[in-house]
Amino acid sequence: MAPVDNGAQTETKDQAITSTTAATDPYNVEAAEILASSAQHMPIAQAAPIYEQILSLFPTASKFWKQYAEAHMAVNNDDAIKQIFSRCLLNCLHVPLWRCYIRFIRKVNEKKGAEGQDEIRKAFDFMLGYVVTDCLCREHMPSAYTGTKAMMVFQNTQATKLLNVHLYVDTH
Repeated sequence: MAPVDNGAQTETKDQAITSTTAATDPYNVEAAEILASSAQHMPIAQAAPIYEQILSLFPTASKFWKQYAEAHMAVNNDDAIKQIFSRCLLNCLHVPLWRCYIRFIRKVNEKKGAEGQDEIRKAFDFMLGYVVTDCLCREHMPSAYTGTKAMMVFQNTQATKLLNVHLYVDTH
């Protein structure tokens, strides 16, 4: 009779191989992606050291930051989420990561009434100030308009278009 292959044993073997590969070649992106994927299925106490290890090697990898934040969001660890976002947002100008941040800010402030709405607006403006300025305006706005009302209008228009495209893609 042939032995039955247990999926859990195979997964554990794959994790061990990936951990070994990551230890011998720490800049192996494929190994990091496999580790991050396996961390998504672990309790946050076990996953956090894996994310920290990966992010120490790939500090601008917004995909891993987002997964790390979402893992803490799943267990409502707001203090850890704030810490994660404070470490990554200004270095990772990737729209899905920033949308995750806005989603977190909405969740935290949704029941605070007008004060909460103000915090959500501030977070959105914060996002517009960094993501749009860095990703769009440097390429498309003439330097003569930097810091002007025209630039602010341009930023908000481009950000709205960019966010609508991402929302459309996510829902279809």
